[in-house]
Amino acid sequence: MQITTTIQGVTVFMAHGHRFGVNFGLDKLIAAGEGVHADLIIFGHTHQLGVEEHAGIVILNPGSISQPRGQFANLGGTYATVEFTVDNVHVDFLKRDGAIVPELSRDFSRKHD
Repeated sequence: MQITTTIQGVTVFMAHGHRFGVNFGLDKLIAAGEGVHADLIIFGHTHQLGVEEHAGIVILNPGSISQPRGQFANLGGTYATVEFTVDNVHVDFLKRDGAIVPELSRDFSRKHD
């Protein structure tokens, strides 16, 4: 299943990720997001948090609140918040108790058409 929605002018593409082979790379997922002109791609499947930017698109895996895996599994579960401003995209990762993990916060310059 995948969903594309627009929130206040920001196009968000969301997919679980398994049908895009995210265990083996993000190329197929990115191509799908590019196909809908996404500003933000959100996916899961791996249960491993991460965020990066590719060609102006922010790609986010918020991790897993109940079954975290990978390098940050010791945090005990995570989710993410994303804030778009005119020039910036800010991502915070939070633990189950709502505490921000400041060392994981990221900022990206926002692409302009």
